[in-house]
Amino acid sequence: MRSLFFTRSGLDHLFSSLFQFVFLLLIFFLPTQFGKHFWPDFSFIAGIRIDYLSPTLFFTDILLALLLVGFFVHFFLSQKKRKVTASRLSMLRQHGVLVLSLLGVMLGVLLSSRPPLGMYGLLRLTEIVCFAFLTKRFLEHIPQGFLKIALVFSGALMFESTIGFLQFITQHSLGGLLYFVGERAISLQTPGAANASIGGSLLLRPYGTFSHPNVFSGYLFIGNMLLIHALPAVRKNWEKTLFVLALGCSSAILLLTLSRIALILYFVFILVFSVYLLAKKKARKGLKSYVISVMVFIALLSVALPFLLPRFQMAEIAGESLQERMLLMRVSLQMITEHLVFGLGAGQFLVSLPHYLGKTLSFPLLQPVHNIYLLFLAETGIAGGLLFFLFFQSAITNIKKKKSVFLLLLFLFTLLLGVADHYLLTLQQGRLLLGLVCGIVFSKAKSSLAAA
Repeated sequence: MRSLFFTRSGLDHLFSSLFQFVFLLLIFFLPTQFGKHFWPDFSFIAGIRIDYLSPTLFFTDILLALLLVGFFVHFFLSQKKRKVTASRLSMLRQHGVLVLSLLGVMLGVLLSSRPPLGMYGLLRLTEIVCFAFLTKRFLEHIPQGFLKIALVFSGALMFESTIGFLQFITQHSLGGLLYFVGERAISLQTPGAANASIGGSLLLRPYGTFSHPNVFSGYLFIGNMLLIHALPAVRKNWEKTLFVLALGCSSAILLLTLSRIALILYFVFILVFSVYLLAKKKARKGLKSYVISVMVFIALLSVALPFLLPRFQMAEIAGESLQERMLLMRVSLQMITEHLVFGLGAGQFLVSLPHYLGKTLSFPLLQPVHNIYLLFLAETGIAGGLLFFLFFQSAITNIKKKKSVFLLLLFLFTLLLGVADHYLLTLQQGRLLLGLVCGIVFSKAKSSLAAA
């Protein structure tokens, strides 16, 4: 195996092997929520404990920390001391806008109503960047890195799909040991449970080990995009079988989640990517397994379509949930205009709601706005807006250099998920998914499928 950090010693080989093992372990446990919650004063609003504000140490945090510590230890052991040269200072000056934007976001935290909460919010945003960096390193220095990620993802998708299917059949959570990986105790009788009317019956939508079916659907959607891209390059029969099974099962459960945005994006992705594969001669090799997977999805969609259509009717969409979302969007726009430069401060959206909603505030409204762009701008202002612009510009530039249709679809469709929900910034699983996608997009891997 090639060394992960460009040297050939036995120590490098050890670090490379450990890095690969822990990273893939993190990929497998990405959908889980095993962790310890803490409840400092800033995690309460009007005496109510708010999960979004609770500092939490997740098992995936520990794995991520191990990866970072291992990287820095190995880096300092293998590198000679470097002096701050004129060229390095010049590079910092060229990134002056980035530095000023970061300082602006930090200043917003210091000026916020709850600075400790702001620091925790910044830490969680930094986690996205760290995981993106580690994903990038993995793809660039581990042979067949993308295929290995997709293979582990297929196993995790099978696990989550099985849980989701059993939840849908039994119409309640499964309990037992699944509690420790994040399954919530829920049934049709649970207040606030996500349900839908199918064929005249009220049914509980599957949660998996996620906090909501919409988050579950986002995970299934992103995972399926990765598997679909990797499938034509798979050579071993058992891997092909696992990929096709994982795609079939997760596609079926994705339909059962009844998540509108994820279903629409998944259908468009399959359509566009199929046209791309058929048009690109080099991509036709190994197309048989992909065609089988698409046919399975079409068959599932045909069966489910009569039950799905009511979810897309205007009367179903324009319900109480939409009214709450629109109210939070109006509030977020007001927050942006009143805190234009530095924003409210990272993590401050929820604690600011009582001020903006007043007597209209109710427990169902104590949630982030369902749009990551409005949420990010409300909390970070113009400073954060500049950061997002630089991030988006860099991502598109990298995609253009690699001329990758898949990376463009993966990047844009993931960002589109953020138009209708907030979990990519507010939940652990969502942040890790976003970091994973960003790492794949920014990877300079040449031999990896991620560059194809």
